Amino acid sequence: PIGFYLLMPPLFWLWFAWISGGVLLFIYRIMQWYLDAWVITNLGIIDQDWVDFFNKTVSRIDYGNIQGISSEVNGFWQTILGYGNIQVEHTTGANIVLKDVIKPRKVEGKVLNYQQTFQSEQTLSDHNKLKELLTSLVRSR
Repeated sequence: PIGFYLLMPPLFWLWFAWISGGVLLFIYRIMQWYLDAWVITNLGIIDQDWVDFFNKTVSRIDYGNIQGISSEVNGFWQTILGYGNIQVEHTTGANIVLKDVIKPRKVEGKVLNYQQTFQSEQTLSDHNKLKELLTSLVRSR
């Protein structure tokens, strides 16, 4: 647009609108990329999906409901720059995909590590609760 403006200055408003539209679209795309994120907690994954200003969805998957997780790096630029997609398979069959993640294998490893820690803590907690229940049943006799 700037080159065309230098060639044809009488069409200032057309070039100004074109540049402004491009800048606004760029800001919108950056916001769409930046606000679409996963929050990995000690209990599960929270998927924040920002579609536009008035359309946002948030979903949560507990580590106990994760059936599998995979990462993929496709193409020349993704391989060179080290980014890719991560996909989490839910037990209901729904898949959640986070696109253009930096170092997807590292993120996949962290999620699997958190899942393993959560499941071992959950098993220990269930074991202790069962032990207390059995103890209280034996004492009540």
